[in-house]
Amino acid sequence: MSALRRLTNGYALLIRLYPADFRAEFGAEMAAVFAATLHKSHRAGLVPLAATCLRELIDFPANLLREHASSLRKEFFVETRQLLLDPRRASFFGGLGFGLGFALLILFRTLLNPTNATLLTDFGASLARETLLFVLVGVLGGALIGFSSGSAGLIRRLALAGGLGCGLAGGLGTISLYLLYASAAKNAPDQFLSPWLNSSAVGMMTIAIGGLTGTVMGSVLRRGKRTAYLALAGGLGFGAAHIASQLTSNILYNLWMRTPFYQLWMIPLGLAAAITGLVGGAALGWAMGQQKEYGMNAPEKSF
Repeated sequence: MSALRRLTNGYALLIRLYPADFRAEFGAEMAAVFAATLHKSHRAGLVPLAATCLRELIDFPANLLREHASSLRKEFFVETRQLLLDPRRASFFGGLGFGLGFALLILFRTLLNPTNATLLTDFGASLARETLLFVLVGVLGGALIGFSSGSAGLIRRLALAGGLGCGLAGGLGTISLYLLYASAAKNAPDQFLSPWLNSSAVGMMTIAIGGLTGTVMGSVLRRGKRTAYLALAGGLGFGAAHIASQLTSNILYNLWMRTPFYQLWMIPLGLAAAITGLVGGAALGWAMGQQKEYGMNAPEKSF
């Protein structure tokens, strides 16, 4: 095999690293232009040939990154001119996804923290654990809201948005709780934080989860002014969900502790947490489906 053939075959392999849609549109043209330039440089001598290859190698990383960045923008930041989300379906799947996510959060929190180490005794590990767990909640909830549309692209975008919003809120909420607990321990080292104050702090964190998740989802879908509506719906929905969860958690826990399975104490806690996700996710999903300015028959537009 000649040296020119090896170079053109190598360039063809490099083209395969570009996004699929870019390869389909420009791949053959790029290979043909490179082959023609290569033959022209070869006839001019070894130095022009080496200069051509070096120039392509220098330009390749920047071009590759630019095209992948463009592909990601098209994938995740799409202005949808089609009402893909039905309010009832989005509400059902939103409640299912976030409800399951919050229940799994309790289960995984128990498995990952069997010694029940508190924020004050192991802040770094607690922050990392809680952030990752809330990312999982958001990915699951967002993906199921997207699933209600039947659009694979919307599933990916809302999973990304849900993970980012919930993860950010979970991390910031964990830091806030740590500061609150540390302040309480400093002022009254022999006393625990009052249950009312602790519940209020967790409630504010829950509202932040709904608000930030709605904000990021609206931003990813380019909802414009509707982003504020989604943030408000998410915050109010998850705030109401926290109240419903608090009203039922003690009842569920006391009933469960009377059963032969009382050692599995995390189950009633998981059920109470599932109520938070169920109500909050349903409210957020319903709001996601209330985008009436997007017509049913208009095509999708990307930028």
